Amino acid sequence: MRLAIPREGYASCCEVTATMDLRQSLASIWTPTLVIAGADDPVTPPSFPEEIGSAVSGATVEVVPVAGHLANVGLPALVTKLLLDHLSGEA
Repeated sequence: MRLAIPREGYASCCEVTATMDLRQSLASIWTPTLVIAGADDPVTPPSFPEEIGSAVSGATVEVVPVAGHLANVGLPALVTKLLLDHLSGEA
C-alpha cells in the first residue's frame, strides 16, 4: 500500500504530522471516544494513546497487542470488533 503512494505526498504528510500538535483541542471533544493503538507501534510512543485518552473526557483506550502503527491492517478482525462494540454502545 505504501509503495503505491507518491514519495512526495508521503514526505509531505510526514512533515505535517511531525509538527502537528492538537493536544490542546482534545478537551473539547464531548462525544464517546475510542482511542485505538498498536502495542508495537514504532511511530507513536506508547504514552500517546494514554495521553489522548486522559485528555478526552470519558474516552476508552484500547491497545491492540502485537500490532504496529496500522493496527487495523495487522489485526482487522480485532480492530473491527472494538469499533463495532464502541459504536453499538456495547464497549
